[in-house]
Order: sequence, then structure tokens, then C-alpha cells
Amino acid sequence: MPNSNGGQEETKINIQNGQCQQIEDTNRKGKTRDLFKKIDEIKRTFHAKIGTIKDKQGRHLMEKEDIKNRWREYTEELYKKTVELEPDILESEIKWALECIANNKAPGIDEIPGELFKILGD
Repeated sequence: MPNSNGGQEETKINIQNGQCQQIEDTNRKGKTRDLFKKIDEIKRTFHAKIGTIKDKQGRHLMEKEDIKNRWREYTEELYKKTVELEPDILESEIKWALECIANNKAPGIDEIPGELFKILGD
């Protein structure tokens, strides 16, 4: 299967080769200031990535309209799913948990001692 972005890769490689050639030429001429200036320019240059996403079959979508449609499709599928929620906490479960709290222990990260919960629970 041929690479769909082969032309882009080839262009990127050609640009990088051209930049390397400029650096080598500058170095041969002994222009160290220009050499390091060019290296810094290359290092700091922002290279935006081309925004592609894949469809359900794993193919890269390049067209803006195809990408929009895929996002719409994805969000519809995402929000169509029903979420199973756990049942509400019962009062009996809270009472049982309060009874299990040990006295005279260091409080947790909330810095509320267990005894306070027991007092409030009554």
C-alpha cells in the first residue's frame, strides 16, 4: 500500500537538506556567527503539523470537509452511549463506614479527624 503522504515527506526532506547545505556552506566560509544564527533559527522554527485524523478504517483524512464529518461522527458515537451509574449511597452504608473509623488516628489529607465524623453522624 503506497504512503499517502509520501510527497509531503519528500518535500520535508528536501527542505531539511537545503538547510543542512546552507549550514555547511556557511561553515566552510568561516562565518561562525551566521552559522550559529542559522542553527538557532532552525531549532526555534515552529513547524506546524498538518492536521489529519483517521477514519474508522484507519485511512488518513486530509480534506477539511472529511475531517469535519469524522469529528461529527465521532462525537455522535461518543454521546450516544449510555453510561452505567453506580447506585446511590445508602444511609446504612454511611453508618457502617462511620462505625469502622478508628479513634485516635491521624486525619487524612482532608485534615478532618475521624472522631468529628462520628460526632456529626449521631
